[in-house]
Amino acid sequence: MRESAILRDIMRSCTRCGEVKPLDAFAKGRSTHGTHYYCRACMSGYQKELYRQNRDQEIARSAKWNKENASAVAAARRRQRAARREHFREYQKKWRAGNRDSSRALDANKRAKRRAKKAGSVGVTAKQWRDIKEKCGHRCVYCGQRTILTMDHVIPLSKGGLHEPANILPACRACNSRKGATDPIEHANRIGKLL
Repeated sequence: MRESAILRDIMRSCTRCGEVKPLDAFAKGRSTHGTHYYCRACMSGYQKELYRQNRDQEIARSAKWNKENASAVAAARRRQRAARREHFREYQKKWRAGNRDSSRALDANKRAKRRAKKAGSVGVTAKQWRDIKEKCGHRCVYCGQRTILTMDHVIPLSKGGLHEPANILPACRACNSRKGATDPIEHANRIGKLL
């Protein structure tokens, strides 16, 4: 009798899988012995299944919580990055190597945002940039090639143009470099688009 009482204090039966396991195999909870009725493995499976069944609601709930607690989420991400700095650097290197087009677009957007901030414009989101490219058929507006596209500012930032969707056109690197800071009409004349 005494032996079973001692075992009960160090071992427990999972109500889901039925296996008898040590107490540290159970997560803390409000049930008997201060642990959950399910062992950690069963609880993980149960939570995954619950998530699969209610995926859309869970995503909406999570997004709402993240939005309401944006500063806490940002602080947690900063702490996580600081604790695992090398891991994130390595991950970023690999991602940049495998996604050169996206990486270049992000870098160009960062530079443009910096300049735009000085000028006082609102910027271009990734979705707006995708929409602009889609509207132009994912082709350069000057030469018509389907290639890596960059953001061309119709009215150059150096001449007072803003970094906003209305002032952005997709252009290949060569055409964007060729246009430089020239006036759009002057450039179109130069390449034979206008007479």
